[in-house]
Amino acid sequence: PRPGHWNQAFLLRTPELALPRLESALRALAEHHDVLRLRYHGTAQSYGPAAPFPGLNVLDVRSLPAAEGTPEFTEALERVLTEWQSGFDLSAGPVYAVGYLHG
Repeated sequence: PRPGHWNQAFLLRTPELALPRLESALRALAEHHDVLRLRYHGTAQSYGPAAPFPGLNVLDVRSLPAAEGTPEFTEALERVLTEWQSGFDLSAGPVYAVGYLHG
């Protein structure tokens, strides 16, 4: 089992966002909320004062190799999202990811 692979994913539909402003807001959120810096070591929890922001994943869905609404599109999108959600490391971080899909 990979304990860092479990996650809660959700999607918010928004008008187009300015990526620099979004990334700045996410950095401020990570600096403000200790829980986003939590690390787990066995049964103990800890957090550091300067855990690096994991960055913003961005995908232009028009770059996927199939037309939206097709099974091939869905499979390609699921591969990208699974990759984004599979990089968590409970003891070293990151413990969360943020993605922005557009197009």
